[in-house]
Amino acid sequence: MDQPDRINFRYVKDDGYRIVPASGAHGGITPDRQVIAHLFVELSALPETVTQEATSDGKLAQPKAPTPGDEGARWFERRLTVGILMAPDKARSIGQWLIAQAARVEQAKQADEGHE
Repeated sequence: MDQPDRINFRYVKDDGYRIVPASGAHGGITPDRQVIAHLFVELSALPETVTQEATSDGKLAQPKAPTPGDEGARWFERRLTVGILMAPDKARSIGQWLIAQAARVEQAKQADEGHE
């Protein structure tokens, strides 16, 4: 039996497909030697409660939001959007693909700057 000289792939979106923003990733190696990447988006932390005083004319004054935890610290939230579990070879391949795509974007930006 002859080997085909090419293979065609068709992309089909799963019912749960969605695009999620990502500011970064956190993860590592799982006990069964897979790679886990939890993608997150960084946001200013939301307070659990907000207190607003009413002015004498019945309008609300600016909210006084308590800072979560340490009163002197600035808090941000890393909201986990999706986790990706991969075999090490797939993680490396995807990482290389992401680096190549970032390089293409940078090249396109440089080309755009040259046309201004």
